[in-house]
Amino acid sequence: MRVEAAGLCHSDIHVVDASPGALPYKPPFTLGHEVAGHVAALGPDADGPTVGERVALYGPWGCGACARCAAGRDNYCDRRDSLGWHGVGLGLDGGMAEYVLVPSPAIWCRSATCRLIRLHPCRMQA
Repeated sequence: MRVEAAGLCHSDIHVVDASPGALPYKPPFTLGHEVAGHVAALGPDADGPTVGERVALYGPWGCGACARCAAGRDNYCDRRDSLGWHGVGLGLDGGMAEYVLVPSPAIWCRSATCRLIRLHPCRMQA
């Protein structure tokens, strides 16, 4: 995704100010979990928005496999404590960059015909 805007959140300040080991995240990673932009390219199995479409990312990503993630409640993921990250910009590289890699979070589209697309992110290992 090509980043057009990223918000600086109080959570980012907590990450920067945290004592080593206080958070489950292992640096280095790029901050930025409030991200908007447009789809720059699609992977071979990608489904959803098209290249060029403007989108906003849903920042909290879960394991994609537990009951809560399957129900679309990634922010309440049962494995949250063991993942080592909480989503884009929170343990994984985020949107305070020119581009951000989006493995499969929920993506919101701006167009009137767009729908919420939920792909399950965590075919990723902690």
